[in-house]
Amino acid sequence: MGPPRTERRRFVRERKRIACSVTWRGATSAGWVRDWSANGLAIQAQVRPRLGDAVDIELRADRGEPVRLTAMVVRVERSHPSAQPVAPPTLGLQISNAPEAYFRMLLGEA
Repeated sequence: MGPPRTERRRFVRERKRIACSVTWRGATSAGWVRDWSANGLAIQAQVRPRLGDAVDIELRADRGEPVRLTAMVVRVERSHPSAQPVAPPTLGLQISNAPEAYFRMLLGEA
């Protein structure tokens, strides 16, 4: 199992379920935000980027325009091989560039 992970996040993550799309190397995959904070997201999607890769994210809230941001992959959690067809990997993302609309969405104002 290994040693426990050291928490390195600067902001508390909040559980959230928001539809999104992830674009990596020109391919786009639908996904779901699992949790988010002011500087990061955890997203489940059927893309397979590597650590350090940049991805483009589009968040689709219940109302308003989609919010687009750029993030860097800092963690990839693969599901058990037997679950991979139904349980996509979880990407831990550090936000590189986010518009003001992302922070309004995070605060529940959008």
